[in-house]
Amino acid sequence: MLPIDPGKPFFQCIKTSLKSVVRDPIVIEKLTNAAALTNRIMTHTLQIIKLYFIYLYDHGAPLPTLDKPFVTSVMKVLCDASPSGRPKAEMLRVKDELTRFYAEHYEPVMLDALNYRHLYTALDYMAIDVITMYENNIKQHYCQYVERFVNVSLRKRERIEVIKATEVSTGQKKAQTNLLCRELRKVKDDILGVNDPKTSDPQYHKWIDEQRPRNGKRTGIARDGNLKKMQSDVWGLFFKTDMKCFHRVENAHSYTFHHMIETDGVSCSIALIRKDKAGKIVKTPKAKKSGGEKYIDELSEEERGSLAEKKLVGIDPNMGDLLYCVNSDQRDQTKFRYLQNTCRKGTKYKKYRNMLQSMKRDVVDSRRIAEWGADMSTYNKKTLNFEAFKVYLQ
Repeated sequence: MLPIDPGKPFFQCIKTSLKSVVRDPIVIEKLTNAAALTNRIMTHTLQIIKLYFIYLYDHGAPLPTLDKPFVTSVMKVLCDASPSGRPKAEMLRVKDELTRFYAEHYEPVMLDALNYRHLYTALDYMAIDVITMYENNIKQHYCQYVERFVNVSLRKRERIEVIKATEVSTGQKKAQTNLLCRELRKVKDDILGVNDPKTSDPQYHKWIDEQRPRNGKRTGIARDGNLKKMQSDVWGLFFKTDMKCFHRVENAHSYTFHHMIETDGVSCSIALIRKDKAGKIVKTPKAKKSGGEKYIDELSEEERGSLAEKKLVGIDPNMGDLLYCVNSDQRDQTKFRYLQNTCRKGTKYKKYRNMLQSMKRDVVDSRRIAEWGADMSTYNKKTLNFEAFKVYLQ
């Protein structure tokens, strides 16, 4: 048996075409239908969650925790009820509230008929995807959201309008506006930086303490089902698991098939797991804490010596030269330029733009696609107005 390197990652993924690994074309048809159905379920789930949260916020009701049980309940409310299974009392209460909201506000604008028959496991993974979407969005735009929250909560726009309406000189209006912006900037810095002591005006300190976030994490572990021992045989009925990409040969690889694939009906990703972790509960290793990048004066003599032999390259991003790289400031410097035109040619921007414009001239229901798009552009999917978002969903 090949020695297993414990430094390798626990999982690997192999991408290939779906038709190359299935045994019967009917499997592709069923997977394609399932992929289309789960896509529609995902779309409606994201829309109704947003509409539900807007509704609760507008009515001053507490927002539910966006966790896996809640998202799964939303998906099941959207679909035809399954005759089997009995939900827990807590989930039954949540589903009752969601069902009432769905029947009153969402069902009238929903044109799809959905069901989750044979998709129980898929819904679990989709629920995790929804939570991941929200978490990633918050992590990437957290500062922007905090600043917008402060502006709205402390009525920045209204206060600026009041300043503009006062009968003072333009210079005084500008000075007062700048003073307000600096005042709110300190509030934002106190929330984001958790300054101690706070640098903002004392009148905001109580409000800041109330708004500072409290974070928590929840994890769950799925229990093994009755088919656990037979899973290799079951997968082998539908997929060519003896193919090389599944890594089923005993001593040829450090990884083996993890009995999991992800597909859109055309391509598929085959999940592999390191052999010493197969059949075990794999805990995600905690990321090692690091002090970040070091400045040159913080490096030891040994570290500076190892860097002295490396070539330094200065990179300047720009509009025309997307990347302009040089290795010195001398006349004989080596340059590398990545131009906008190079990017256009490499991505075939003009070709695909013309193809897109040509497709927009196609006629659907006696109207061109461009005309349908122009009508749709009058609706804003980002609106937080409850009635306006319902109009968008229609």
